[in-house]
Amino acid sequence: MKHIFPAILLLVILITAGCEKNITSEGSEAGNTENSAGKTISSDTKNEALTIAEAQQTATGTPICVMGYVIGATRQTINNLCIQAPFEGSTAIVLASQPVTGEEIELDTDDLFPVCLTDASKGIRDAYNLEDHPELWNSFVYVYGTRERYMNLPGIKKVQAIETDPNHVPEAQEDTSDDPTEAGGEEGGHDDNGQEGGSDIGNGDDSDPDNGSDDETIGNGNEDEESGKVLSVAEAKQEDSYKTITVEGYIVGAVMGDMQGNAYYSFESPTFDNNKAGIILADKAYDPSTEDGEQFDLAHFSDLLFVALNDCKPTKIKNELNLVSHPENQNKRIRIKGVRKDYLNTKGIKEVTDYRWVTD
Repeated sequence: MKHIFPAILLLVILITAGCEKNITSEGSEAGNTENSAGKTISSDTKNEALTIAEAQQTATGTPICVMGYVIGATRQTINNLCIQAPFEGSTAIVLASQPVTGEEIELDTDDLFPVCLTDASKGIRDAYNLEDHPELWNSFVYVYGTRERYMNLPGIKKVQAIETDPNHVPEAQEDTSDDPTEAGGEEGGHDDNGQEGGSDIGNGDDSDPDNGSDDETIGNGNEDEESGKVLSVAEAKQEDSYKTITVEGYIVGAVMGDMQGNAYYSFESPTFDNNKAGIILADKAYDPSTEDGEQFDLAHFSDLLFVALNDCKPTKIKNELNLVSHPENQNKRIRIKGVRKDYLNTKGIKEVTDYRWVTD
């Protein structure tokens, strides 16, 4: 009997230690799940987020950030899409460019973008599937992952982060009119036939008989509201942040960012890696005989100015200037009016409000 009690005591200690180990492990896993589901997406990346239509045109295997509304849940096939509670399926959510009412309506698959949750980072599936979280229905979200073919549609897999934006203003409430006379201005840059134009954007005035001249000023003629001059790319990079400036340079390439705000650039026409989020200005034109921009300082971008297009006002400027839609814009000289802000971890231009083509 003297030997039995120590043996029993040792057994109890081992069992207790094993239980404590399991509890610690479960708690640690839960903590990791919470951290993974709570990953944030940088503001620059969200500013560059692609619409559903843009994401659909992106090459497979490309890391992208796409924005849209979580309109339903599905599993195995898009034909199982459920757009009203109770939702069935925790393996995928489906994004669309507009929220839905939840009524039985026929949806156009061209506007749907399925998001795979089964291979997402740990915790994301548990936090963002509609079966467990019906309150996320019709939420506006940013999703960062890899553009892949999914459910026989363009979609996204290997999701690294999802972030909701409760303050998003629906597109229908924004000024997206194609009529240049609306929103207080006339269209510059291109007319309906894609020809270069000399009219102003935002606050144009046709009363000036020289309004179409090659060296015409932007807007109301006061090209830089604070300094009254047009800056080169080198000069613009020396300006203080949050200052409204006008810069002149050549459109040499396209740029977008990843989730951490790192820059991905392309100088290669005509696809430009489908980078519609921004353009790159330089004081000299791009030499196509060089290796994808090697003529520039690609280590520090000291001679390049990144221009964001996703926050342009009016929004149609993005459609007029991005190189994916208009590869013919490469090496054109342009004057752009916007706010000097850091963009993709370097000095750049955001909130573009006006532009004009410049010819010799």
